[in-house]
Amino acid sequence: MADSMPTNPSNATITTRAAKDSTEPDPPHLENANPNDSKSSLKLNSKDLPPLPAGDSAFDLNTQLREAEEDLEAEIRQHHQTRADLQKKQLESDSLRKRLLQTANELNQVMRQNQGSSQLTDDELIQKARQLRYEINSFVIQYFDHELKNLKIPHTSYAYFSKYVRGEKGNFETYMRSSTRHALVEAFLWLYLEEEVFGKFRWAPTEASKMLTGMCDFFEPLKSVDSDTIPEAQRKFHTWRSHTSSLVLNTMYLNGRSALAETGRFMKTEVAKIARALEPFSPSSWRDLQDSLVDIISRGLTLDEDISKQVASFTWSMEAPEILPCPFNPESMELEPGRQMTEGLTVRLVTAPGLNKSGNSFGEDFDVVNGLLKMQVSCESPSKEIVGDGSRSSSSLMSRILAAGKS
Repeated sequence: MADSMPTNPSNATITTRAAKDSTEPDPPHLENANPNDSKSSLKLNSKDLPPLPAGDSAFDLNTQLREAEEDLEAEIRQHHQTRADLQKKQLESDSLRKRLLQTANELNQVMRQNQGSSQLTDDELIQKARQLRYEINSFVIQYFDHELKNLKIPHTSYAYFSKYVRGEKGNFETYMRSSTRHALVEAFLWLYLEEEVFGKFRWAPTEASKMLTGMCDFFEPLKSVDSDTIPEAQRKFHTWRSHTSSLVLNTMYLNGRSALAETGRFMKTEVAKIARALEPFSPSSWRDLQDSLVDIISRGLTLDEDISKQVASFTWSMEAPEILPCPFNPESMELEPGRQMTEGLTVRLVTAPGLNKSGNSFGEDFDVVNGLLKMQVSCESPSKEIVGDGSRSSSSLMSRILAAGKS
């Protein structure tokens, strides 16, 4: 009977599925379900499900996407703008760099031109020095080559002379009463220039003159030609002196101030002192002497200005190589204008200094000294013999500049 029962296909299917399902593991969310609790078999674990968007998910996603695209476009536009600004700044920087280089090249060219124009040749400086010699010599011949009777020598004149020409008062008076008076006045004027003008930057404003003089005095050891002096230090010093002098002059001209205008007060004061000291030894008045002295001091200031701008070092020397009186040395000396050379000459007075040069415009060879101009000397004895043996024990400058009497 059992064999005759009809088979229900649907039941068979259910049975087969149930058997099949029973062999498969339960899903994770049903593993812990209580089989006796129908509710627990339907309860899902929220951790195992993706979060659900709030509200209308499609609308929110489209909004977020649109906002993201807008932000991206804004960021791209900002990037393009930043890059454009950067390129613009780069172009401006390149242009500025080119202008700076061009300006620097032009400045260097001007500086080279100015330096070239301020660097005088030896012949030019010798000519300027000789012109000053000529003016001083002409001045003393014009005003001090006359016979004076009953000459009275004031103490004030001797006191002023002795600041520059140091020696015995008796020697000074003998020269002033003789026909060689003009030679001593000539020596005095050169000694004055050497002491008060040359190397003192008097052509500059007062404050600049003091500072430059003080700095050069501080660096005095670097002016030496001794072998112990460091060549590089000498080069730096003389280059600094040259460039600073040129800079001071350029600044003066930019401010509308000339060198002569700056030295006006100095010349007015100093020329008056010199003229009054010289008046007793000339038939002319001190006012007549003053006009010519202004020209001499002005030319001396101009010459010192030119020398200050040179990189090479120039020095004046009024001292004879030996204590006077001494034999005439044609290698380092020359006679006064109009004097004839004879054998056995004895030098008694140095009337004008020699000019020496060390170094060159390139800042080299400061250990090499070249004589550009020989010192000028007088071999004439004053009409009266002067007491003094001219021995080497004398330490005064007078013994190297002035000697009197017959040897």
